[in-house]
Amino acid sequence: MKAGDRVGAIFGSDPKTKVVEVFGYGVYEGRFPYSEPAAQGSLQEAVKDEGCPNPRILLDSGERVWGCECWWGTEAEVRRQLEGRTIRMVTVSQVRARARGEA
Repeated sequence: MKAGDRVGAIFGSDPKTKVVEVFGYGVYEGRFPYSEPAAQGSLQEAVKDEGCPNPRILLDSGERVWGCECWWGTEAEVRRQLEGRTIRMVTVSQVRARARGEA
């Protein structure tokens, strides 16, 4: 994967409802030190604490999402994985607010 490649980002899915929450599609920007103070979770905290470079994606919506916040891959790969599934589009800001208990 190189900076500028098209990618897709999935937040997660509910096995009971089979609904997949999707951030959308965008461009892989490369690996950068993780610096999102609003995100929550053990993986995000570990990445931040260690100062490890993390994949960063600029979504077509204008939001940025980090690799440690989602499942991601090439746009074609993500589109194949989503075939036949019920998709719910979510924003990065919605998911981060939910993680903070605000929504």
